[in-house]
Amino acid sequence: MIAAVSRVMVMEDSLGVSTGHQNTLAMVEHFLAKLEGSAGIES
Repeated sequence: MIAAVSRVMVMEDSLGVSTGHQNTLAMVEHFLAKLEGSAGIES
């Protein structure tokens, strides 16, 4: 999913489209931070 989002953002950027990219980057960073934070927690 992360790879797909990055590919779409690169394609859109090459076409001059950047609407929503900041929001998307913030969402991905939030998701990765949550994922990294749970890496050391045992269930």
